[in-house]
Amino acid sequence: MTAAALAKMLCLASGIYGRPAWDQPRCEERAELILASSERHFVDPVLMTAIDVVECDLDDRDAPVYEMRHGRKRLVGWDSCPMGMRIRGPERRRQYDDAGLIELAASDLGRSYASCRADHRSRSECEWRAVARRNLRSRDYAAQVLAVAGALRGKRLEGGSLRSRPLAERTAEIVRRLLRLFRRTS
Repeated sequence: MTAAALAKMLCLASGIYGRPAWDQPRCEERAELILASSERHFVDPVLMTAIDVVECDLDDRDAPVYEMRHGRKRLVGWDSCPMGMRIRGPERRRQYDDAGLIELAASDLGRSYASCRADHRSRSECEWRAVARRNLRSRDYAAQVLAVAGALRGKRLEGGSLRSRPLAERTAEIVRRLLRLFRRTS
């Protein structure tokens, strides 16, 4: 995938949330960051984009993570956008810019994917496992991300491809909007 094609995809996808779509320079900058990291770690850039869509709605606002300690809610970190990387410790969050978070996500996915491929598993099985490993608490997480990746490619994934996991209502709506959008622009 070229930087121009990924930038176009990002600009189109950023407009499905009811807020203004990203401008071209922002799309190009994000596309270059994603492509550089995905190439370094042998990760599909569309899969990286799908993770950003699912985790952050292509919006760069971090979500605070709290834990209850001694009956009090305490900030322990951030689900940092882009890419929704969990960064423990508010002071550590300041160490990462967009490029650092994208690199961290690509590195994590690349390690998971490579270890799976070393076991001679199929590409799709390894993609599934690498994505699922990002969010072990949600059994449906990989299905959501892979459905969005399919929609970004302009393809609807059937239930069997998603290991028969139903899509969350929110993800199903994102997939519908993306498919409609990419159908119109193709």
